[in-house]
Amino acid sequence: MPLGEETFRVQFNNAHKVPKPYRRRVTYLCYQLHEANGHLLTKGCLRTKRLPVTSSWWPSSCLSLLGAEITGMHHRAQLVQTSLDSPQKGHHAESRFIKRISSMDLDRSRSYQITCFLTWSPCPSCAQELASFKRAHPHLRFQIFVSRLYFHWKRSYQAGLHQLCTSQVPIIVMGHPEFAYCWHNFVDHQPGPFEPPWDKLEYYSNCIKRRLQKILRSWGADDFTDNFRNLRLGPTSPPVA
Repeated sequence: MPLGEETFRVQFNNAHKVPKPYRRRVTYLCYQLHEANGHLLTKGCLRTKRLPVTSSWWPSSCLSLLGAEITGMHHRAQLVQTSLDSPQKGHHAESRFIKRISSMDLDRSRSYQITCFLTWSPCPSCAQELASFKRAHPHLRFQIFVSRLYFHWKRSYQAGLHQLCTSQVPIIVMGHPEFAYCWHNFVDHQPGPFEPPWDKLEYYSNCIKRRLQKILRSWGADDFTDNFRNLRLGPTSPPVA
């Protein structure tokens, strides 16, 4: 099912803060699977599904922290923060994507190109899962474009980005061409050329690119962005007016 224009405008918006009316930005993952000759096999859009905030799925270590002294608004804040920070395996968009590709049982004697567009860069758990999936499927070639970096100041999230980039799963920050490509291929939009749905798209993109470069260099990794960007979208890329 294609994304709506408003969903794309809010969820892929690469500004630091979304203007009012505020809507929470979650992880959306749009993907395409091509054969080596450029033939499109499938494409789709997935989003992270959050489990309801109930005690049934909480680790006992988390429950032990919620003693009788935690009441009122502080209690509610603890519940919400725990639900946001605890990855629920199988419900993140990246995990759902891996399951979907795995279910296709692709021919291991043939090569395939997978291109993903994410609203947020993967969390540490998903980064590890993607790296492991790539190692187990060397016939798959990955490119992952992201609109924003998720918790980029945390060392564990930086380590996840480093792990992906050294596991042949390059993370590339989206620029105007990638946003336009998503618009033409994954959004139910009005006819006509792509016009940035928010201000300063390229400015924010360049800022995020510099931030990613700084992170990778701090971990001793080279920036492969330009090399992989040259391979990025193949013959199916639409003309951008």
